[in-house]
Order: sequence, then C-alpha cells, then structure tokens
Amino acid sequence: MNVPRIQIDQQFTRIQSHTQPRRFELTNTWAKLDAEHTNPRVELNRTPPRVLIDQTAARASVGYRTSNDLEEDFASRAMQYSYEHIARKAAEGDRIGAIENRSDPIPDIAWENAFPEGPELTIASLPGARPQFQYQPGRVDAQYVPGDIRYHVTPGRVQGDYQPSRVITEVVQKGYVKVIPPPPKLSLQV
Repeated sequence: MNVPRIQIDQQFTRIQSHTQPRRFELTNTWAKLDAEHTNPRVELNRTPPRVLIDQTAARASVGYRTSNDLEEDFASRAMQYSYEHIARKAAEGDRIGAIENRSDPIPDIAWENAFPEGPELTIASLPGARPQFQYQPGRVDAQYVPGDIRYHVTPGRVQGDYQPSRVITEVVQKGYVKVIPPPPKLSLQV
C-alpha cells in the first residue's frame, strides 16, 4: 500500500560579500608666478636752432618791396592810370568835337596813341640797409618714463579625494522552501 507523503524541497539563501578598500588620492597643482615688465625709456623732443633773416629793409632800399606794399602800390597806380585815361579820352573827345578849328585831330591822336611815353629808368646802388639776423637757439626736452614690473601669482592647490572602505553585500541566490502535497486520492464509485 502506498502511503501518501508530503515532499519538502528546500534551498538556502546564498549571500556574497566583498570589500572595497579605502582610497585616498592627492593631486597637486604647482604655484605659478607670471611677471611682465616694461623697460624704462627716455623720450627726447628736439627743436633745432634757427636763424631768421629779415631782408625787408635791404630790398626796400633797392626798390623791391613786400607783397603787401606792392599790392598797395599797384592799386594806387591803377586808380591813377584810370583817372588819367578817362581825362585823356575826354580831352581827345573835346579835340574831335571842336569843329571850329577846321583841322583833323584824328591823325594827331593816332600818332600819340601809337607811340606812348617810354618807361622810367631807375639806377640803384647797393642796398643802403643791411639784413637783420635773429638767432633762436635749439632745445632738447628729455622726459624720463620709468619702467614697470607687474607680478601675478597663482597659488598652488592640493586636492584630496577620499573614499572610505565599503563592504558590499548582495544576495546571489534566494532561499526557499517548497512543500509538495500528496496527490489527491481518487475514489471511484460506481
């Protein structure tokens, strides 16, 4: 006879653990020194010496004048010439208009206009006045610009990275208990 039985299957839990050792790392950044410098310098500004020569009086004594004097002279001569020309043309008109003289003044007027008076002749000797000299000494201006030194310090750093030790535990296999009941009894009734 078969006796019913219960089957029990069991598996234990498996745990695995491992350790991670502590870790301590140091990184070092060195200090840095940057220096910039500007050289000292001397700046020189030089003004050269000059000799000024004024020949106005010497040239005027010979008959050469400055442009301002010439402009004034030309303006006064032009006015004088225009007045004389107007007077001459008026006199010529009066001569032509004088019909009481019974002579023909036109050939005489043409002869006078064809051969005007000659230019003036000027004889001059050496200048009576001497040129004037003026001396202006030169200059040297010196300016000292000092040099410059600039420092920039970047400090060094020490950085530490510390990780403490760890114990890592994990379940590799879960435990269980399995109970298998006996098969049910079959009864056949007729």
